[in-house]
Amino acid sequence: MEKVTFTVPSMWADHHVLYVRQALSQVSGVQDVVASALYKDVVIQYDPTVVKPDVLANALTGAGYSTAEAPALPSYPERTDDSSDWFQFQERVTKTDERDLIMSGDHRKY
Repeated sequence: MEKVTFTVPSMWADHHVLYVRQALSQVSGVQDVVASALYKDVVIQYDPTVVKPDVLANALTGAGYSTAEAPALPSYPERTDDSSDWFQFQERVTKTDERDLIMSGDHRKY
C-alpha cells in the first residue's frame, strides 16, 4: 500500500469531507481515506497495482473538488499611526466602513 496527499481548497466543511470520502471510497484499490476540512488535505491509502494517483485526482475532480495548491494568505496592511488609543494598544488591520456606522446609528434610533 502507498499513500498520496492532495490539497483540496474547496473542502471547507464537514459535508465536503463526507462527499470526498464517499467519492474516493468508490474507487477500486482505495483502502483508506482521511480528509480534513481544517487542513484542506486528503490522504489516501491505495494499492498501486490497482489504481494510480492521477485516477484518484480525477475522481476528486469528478466529484467537484479540484486539487490545487493552497491559496496564499494576503499580508497585513502596513501600520500607520493614527494616534488613536486603539493603535497604541493593538495593531489595527481593518478600517470600519462608514455605512456600517450610519446603519448602526439608525438601528439605535428605533
